[in-house]
Amino acid sequence: MTWQELSMEARFRIMDEMQENKKSPLQIMMEAGVTPSDSWFKSLRAAEQLLERIKARLPVLEEWLHDFNDEDEVYRFYHQSFKVFGLVYGADNGYELIRQIAGDEYKVDGWYLEIYRDGTRFKDMRDVEKATGESMNEHWLKYARPIAEAYWHTNYFIRQMVKYGKELEFAPAGLPSGWAAILALYSLRG
Repeated sequence: MTWQELSMEARFRIMDEMQENKKSPLQIMMEAGVTPSDSWFKSLRAAEQLLERIKARLPVLEEWLHDFNDEDEVYRFYHQSFKVFGLVYGADNGYELIRQIAGDEYKVDGWYLEIYRDGTRFKDMRDVEKATGESMNEHWLKYARPIAEAYWHTNYFIRQMVKYGKELEFAPAGLPSGWAAILALYSLRG
């Protein structure tokens, strides 16, 4: 039986069960006698494989969170110190982990890539002055804010990967916001 052939009552019952996240969505569909569409199955399988990749890299992701504590660098941002560039190093290392998880199978979201590139294009204050002819100190927010944004977006995604890599046994149909964000990062959710 296909999803379209189910009564509305049966559909709601299945959706309620999926929202509980106690069984995999595929298991629920099969138990209900529903044959999932190819596109639904492909989407679910891609999410399952992504979760497996995240789980396989949990120790490295957790190490990144431990190593890249932004407490000092955020202070340096407000103190207008060159040490804000420590966030670039953190963003670069975090992006490398995100890229490794993506492999050839997943495309990293374009907005994230734009934020990352804007924030990591300069490695120190001399790079800013050489490339733009402007003093970074005189235009601090223009050049330092993208650094913080790149780091914070990278940090957010890695925190969500650690959280859901530990919590989830399977890719759920009822999407917690953090898991949905991870799927969006890897272009698996529109």
